[in-house]
Amino acid sequence: MKKFLTIAALAIALPLSASAANKTHVNGSAATASAAARVINVLPKTKHVNVEQGETVKFVVGDKSFTWHFDTLRASDSFPLSKIAPAGIDTHRVRVYVSPNPLYHGG
Repeated sequence: MKKFLTIAALAIALPLSASAANKTHVNGSAATASAAARVINVLPKTKHVNVEQGETVKFVVGDKSFTWHFDTLRASDSFPLSKIAPAGIDTHRVRVYVSPNPLYHGG
């Protein structure tokens, strides 16, 4: 009976953890650095950055970096960079402006 309960618990837990790992953020998802089409250096004086929907960007903030794929739900959007930055990265209150990608909209 104990073996059955262990197997049943694993059968329930595995799909939950897999779906959580693949969950995307409303503003896109994390990506590997090698997928980046360009690099944006975020300096203390940077106020905003412009990206395009569908673009993959590596952000360099001091000695730290992260890469993000802007697979956003809306064609244009703006939000604080801190919303997508990993914990421990000071994004200097930078705002991200996402513009529509003409390839996605037949333009």
